[in-house]
Amino acid sequence: MIIVLMKTLKDKAKNFIMNLFNKVKRSEIVAKDYLIATLTPDAMEVLKNISAIQFRYEIAYVAINPSELKHIFDRHYLENEKATHQGNPLTDVEIEAIVDILDKPDKLISLGYIKKHQAETYLFLKKREDNTTVIVEIFGSKNNKLRLKTMYNSIKSDDKIIEDELKSLLNTSDNASGLLAQRVYDFNSSSGTKIQHFLDFTKYFS
Repeated sequence: MIIVLMKTLKDKAKNFIMNLFNKVKRSEIVAKDYLIATLTPDAMEVLKNISAIQFRYEIAYVAINPSELKHIFDRHYLENEKATHQGNPLTDVEIEAIVDILDKPDKLISLGYIKKHQAETYLFLKKREDNTTVIVEIFGSKNNKLRLKTMYNSIKSDDKIIEDELKSLLNTSDNASGLLAQRVYDFNSSSGTKIQHFLDFTKYFS
């Protein structure tokens, strides 16, 4: 009896990102956006609620560009990690988990409009078993895309990450806590829109 295991579209997206990352390791880079998923309607609503992002169309995409994967490889992967005091270096395990973190993070933070990105910017946080936090940074472009920016590990708690990011955003500690409800979505406890998944994998793009 032969049992055929069909990979899901989500699995294919994870494998595609890993293949891109392996090409980055070999310096085989083609700087272009690869679409890996669409945002669910509820996810688009959450983003609009915690930030000033505006979607021009009903469908929004999530994209990966190898040039950003190269930044992750050069700055945060294994022995290339430039800030080991802030968190453990990334491994292939975290790279493969990018899709899972974007699909269902523990918390999502809006950093607002970041001038150097010229876009609304977000942090997706996922707690690990060792109590460290994996952070995936994403920014929204004008053509209804969310694009991967970077990824790294942090030894800070998610609450400390939120506090520090909002203080930095405001350049002051005043009123930082008052912004939490406005700029943070907690997938486990936030009121209002409840979503099970952030991404939709009904189409295989790559």
